[in-house]
Amino acid sequence: MGTPYTKSGVGREAAALALALAVAAAATALLWPAAVLAVKDEAPPVIQKRHFRLGSEFYLDLGGLVLDPFTKSWAPSLGWVAHINDHLGWEIVNASFIPPLKYFSVRTHVRAQLEDSFAVSSSAFDKLQLYATTGLVWKPLYGKFSVFNRSNLYADMSFTLAAGVARYADDSLPVFPLGVAGFGLRFYVSQTWSVRLDARDFVFFRNLLPTNDLYVGLGIALNLGGGE
Repeated sequence: MGTPYTKSGVGREAAALALALAVAAAATALLWPAAVLAVKDEAPPVIQKRHFRLGSEFYLDLGGLVLDPFTKSWAPSLGWVAHINDHLGWEIVNASFIPPLKYFSVRTHVRAQLEDSFAVSSSAFDKLQLYATTGLVWKPLYGKFSVFNRSNLYADMSFTLAAGVARYADDSLPVFPLGVAGFGLRFYVSQTWSVRLDARDFVFFRNLLPTNDLYVGLGIALNLGGGE
């Protein structure tokens, strides 16, 4: 004959099942966070290697200072950047000289009125003559764009933090300090050539009084080294 059916037997089976479920739930609660953390701690996979890399970069920009309400100064600037890795570089020098010609310094309408109608001397207006800076370049973003699904356009974005010296034309001070915070976009034409767009906030400290001006420039860069 079979085992008699009793309430006590059913109770023991239910208790054993409940205990097994409790152990399984506790194990899951202990192991699940560890598994999640293990996944989060893993380095993200590389989506795609960089198609272009920079080594030693020499560039020529044509731009100017656009915020001065009296004079707009335009001039080419030269630069040399040593790229340490894909994300960090040292801009060894960025410099410009503004020739004393009317084509490089344009009077605004406000200044023309002051000089022509109110006989204000041209010497009353500061005119930047030269500057030279050095600083760090941080390049956090790099990617590509699809151009009409026919070709890829590679680009990167950078930020610059630099310091240097400047001089005004016909100034009693030979030079005075300045600081620079900048933002740039680069579009790669090839491993050797690229097109640059720069915007930089210049803070001049003549007589320790800070004044701001915004530099905007477009140029071309020659890259030596780096490789693909």
